[in-house]
Amino acid sequence: MKVRIGITLGQWPNNDIPPEAILDLLDYFGELDVDSLWVSDRLVSSVLTLEPITFLSYIAGRLERMKLGTSTLVLSTRNPIILAKELATLDFISRGRFFPAVGLGSDDAKDFAAVGVSKKERAQRSDEAIVLMRRLWSEENVSFNGKFFSIQDVTITPRPWQKGGPPIWIGGRSQAALRRAGRLGDGWLVSAASAVEVADGIKSI
Repeated sequence: MKVRIGITLGQWPNNDIPPEAILDLLDYFGELDVDSLWVSDRLVSSVLTLEPITFLSYIAGRLERMKLGTSTLVLSTRNPIILAKELATLDFISRGRFFPAVGLGSDDAKDFAAVGVSKKERAQRSDEAIVLMRRLWSEENVSFNGKFFSIQDVTITPRPWQKGGPPIWIGGRSQAALRRAGRLGDGWLVSAASAVEVADGIKSI
């Protein structure tokens, strides 16, 4: 059995780390033949947290073999039409190396308040956004009338490199997250879980 190693970058230990230190670390990961790089998403934070789409777009050109993923992208804090374009572009320029994992975010309501989104609506917004983004990645002249988002005759290019769009993984370990992975996801991303918990989660999905 082949085991692939991925590295997750969370929040940096302090705010004084220069860009070259981060890039040197990533180059080192590339030399080690690390399979994938995953970055977290936190909009409002007092510690250094890089914006994932911007950061991964830069890294896609610097590390030409490593797969790239979000761990996890807080979907409900973003406009899904703009995000669909950004993710399609990143998948296109990386030639299919992008694996977005999305989630509901932390229980801290600051990120949601900062963008005018009710925390109570985050699950419904996320579900609707996934459906809409998939259509924008695979269809021409998309019209959509949902509870939160409505568009008429919208087409985005470039198309993602991966046919139908990059696979959307669902993050989380709650029963609701497992149901969302089963209904809407292409994969499941879980952290701090034992092998038994992972096996039980797969059965639930």
